[in-house]
Amino acid sequence: MGKRAEKKIYYRNAILSSAKEMFEKFGFENTTIEQIAQNANIGLGTAYNYFSSKEELYISSMLNILTTSENSSFDVNAYNSSNTVEAIFDLVSHELSIIKIINKKVWQTAMPAIFASFKSDSVFFKKVLAVDLNIIDKIKSILINHKEKGFFDVDLDIEITTNTLFGTIIFQVFYYIYTDEVDFDYTLQQIKDSIQFTLR
Repeated sequence: MGKRAEKKIYYRNAILSSAKEMFEKFGFENTTIEQIAQNANIGLGTAYNYFSSKEELYISSMLNILTTSENSSFDVNAYNSSNTVEAIFDLVSHELSIIKIINKKVWQTAMPAIFASFKSDSVFFKKVLAVDLNIIDKIKSILINHKEKGFFDVDLDIEITTNTLFGTIIFQVFYYIYTDEVDFDYTLQQIKDSIQFTLR
């Protein structure tokens, strides 16, 4: 790795570390990018080179925590209910907890930056993708485990079912984020109903 790449990683990590500290100490509303940059001992312009808004920085710091914790091994037997709908729903409820933690307005403001990152080879895009792929792999693991145990009356296509379930989950998440009157509990119920419908 060259010095330039190392420097970029250093600055990004310094900003994220400072952001985590400041958000935890003062909260989202009472923290500015200027404060985060000052706490990290870097210039404000440097901070904006890596993150276009406070919202993007906040979600990035949350994703950083999430992807770090997801590096621990996944035990499919932790979701060993003989009811596949309940097993997958328990998993999804746990995985989506970050959605509820972050205010809808923050998500709405940060979404353009998230979508823009999909067009590049950005670290942010890779973290979002890592979270998505992690959920997909866990859903697939549960389905494979339950299929091997003979829980399905039909010869379930694991790939199609996994992709269908994940697509439904993503739709409900976006509907929740962009519809002010929809609360998180309603969203979870819609997801559960969709899982039930897909696996019936």
